[in-house]
Amino acid sequence: MTDRLVVDRTGDRPLYLQVSDAIGHQISGRTLLPGEALPSEAELQRVFGVARSVVRQALGRLVDSGEVQRTQGRISIVAPSPEWRRRVQQAGGFTEQLATRGQTLTTRLLSFEAGQAPDQAESELGTARTWRLERVRSVDGVPVAFVRNWVPRDVLPELTAAQLTAGSLHDLMRASGMPPAGCRRHVQAVPADEFLASALEVAIGDPLLLLEGTTRNTAGRGLEWFSVWHRGHTVFDVDTAVHPWPKDERGVDADLSRLRETAQRLSREVEQLNTHLRNL
Repeated sequence: MTDRLVVDRTGDRPLYLQVSDAIGHQISGRTLLPGEALPSEAELQRVFGVARSVVRQALGRLVDSGEVQRTQGRISIVAPSPEWRRRVQQAGGFTEQLATRGQTLTTRLLSFEAGQAPDQAESELGTARTWRLERVRSVDGVPVAFVRNWVPRDVLPELTAAQLTAGSLHDLMRASGMPPAGCRRHVQAVPADEFLASALEVAIGDPLLLLEGTTRNTAGRGLEWFSVWHRGHTVFDVDTAVHPWPKDERGVDADLSRLRETAQRLSREVEQLNTHLRNL
């Protein structure tokens, strides 16, 4: 922010609002990046040609809106991007996971139609007669995920657009007597294309985390085939476990069997050594 920026002194819009709008535009346009320090108040005075009191009002407005934070040294920085967390192996939907952290998820329905499932979805779901859903999920007004689902129509035969906007897809499945139990998922990093960049309000080429899989019920029936593109700053929590040694054919731990074999071999070697010493 080195060039002189002109504010309109002839209109009715206060100068501090014009200054805060200009800085906010540079933040949203990623000219100023999360965590980056803003120019000093003196520099902002020079850039906009306004009084320090105007600069302070503008910065106060940006702090109130959450776009800017003040450090202990009174340096103003662009607010770090928020972090969203979800558990990869948990079958529960995004709504339930965020609710446990006190966050509220809202949904914007982009498309909802009966459609012919693609080959992979048909193979996983056992039918081509599906609902095709496209939704943008947001937290505190910030888009965090673009979701595309293929759901067998006989799982939710009376599905409506209003239900998809107001609640959780998994809750609707539970209410229909088809509770989701689990699924195999995989995650990969992908760049945002033009469509995803527009939906998630990011730049084309920005990294996204793509989560894909098939949700099944306890009987193994496919309830949905899904792809979810997550905006950056999404953290996937993964639980891991260290498995014990496998059992051998006799039901004895493999490591215990190896210890016994080693002890027997050492015993034979000691006996051979004793025999050799007696023959000296």
